[in-house]
Formats: sequence, C-alpha cells, structure tokens
Amino acid sequence: MTSAAPEPADDDHVVANLIASLAGERLLALRSSGLAGTDLQDAGDRSSHMLIMEELAQRFPDDGVLSEEGVDGVA
Repeated sequence: MTSAAPEPADDDHVVANLIASLAGERLLALRSSGLAGTDLQDAGDRSSHMLIMEELAQRFPDDGVLSEEGVDGVA
C-alpha cells in the first residue's frame, strides 16, 4: 500500500478521504492476522493511528494534531 500525494490544489476533504481509505485498507488486512477481541481492537487503533499521523505529518508538516490515541506533547 503506497500513498499517493494529492496535488496542492486538492481540498482537505480529498486528502481526508485518501487517508481514511488507506487506514481502512490497513484495518482490513489486520483482520486476517488472527487477532481477536480487544487484541484486534488495540492493534487496529495503534496501526491506523500511526498511519494517519504519518500521512498528516507528511502532507501538513506545520499543522498540529489533537488525537484521542496520541500522546500529549509540546505544541
């Protein structure tokens, strides 16, 4: 799975759709890992969070992100 960088003229909703689709693909792949219950949930939370944060940092390096799954840091 590779991320395609949207054109600079793309709207935020286009980028959000792309990142959500990438996260969804990752979660679907994780379901076949054999994990179940809270182990699957926790792994999915961590995995999708990391992908979303990486993609946002790459596309919007000057923006801060407030996330339920994230760790507090210096703003």
